Amino acid sequence: MMKKNLLLILMCFVCGLVYAHDGLNFRNLDVKSGISDNYVRSVLRDQYGFMWFATLNGLNRYDGYQFKKYTTTQLGAYNNDIESIAEDAAGNIWIKGPVSYYIYDREQDKLENKIQPVLNKYG
Repeated sequence: MMKKNLLLILMCFVCGLVYAHDGLNFRNLDVKSGISDNYVRSVLRDQYGFMWFATLNGLNRYDGYQFKKYTTTQLGAYNNDIESIAEDAAGNIWIKGPVSYYIYDREQDKLENKIQPVLNKYG
């Protein structure tokens, strides 16, 4: 009797897992899809639904259809390596490079290395 109950529970569990996977849709994103590097160091989903990927060759924003690349070399960095990304409660996206920090400016859609004015607002 105990074996039958255990078998029934196990069958229900397996059926539930199979049913749960029917709605999942996976896609592989790589350099062929537009991301700047296949080695991703950090991933963030921001409050607007964008996916952000920190790579060895820059920061990438994915909107579900295509990637937009952001680089740090134009801001004086010696390479585009991004170590990590995070979003604060105000919606600011902070980017950590090997040597310095950057912030994403949503209004101008670019990375900014002048983070002191933002930090001053928070004391």
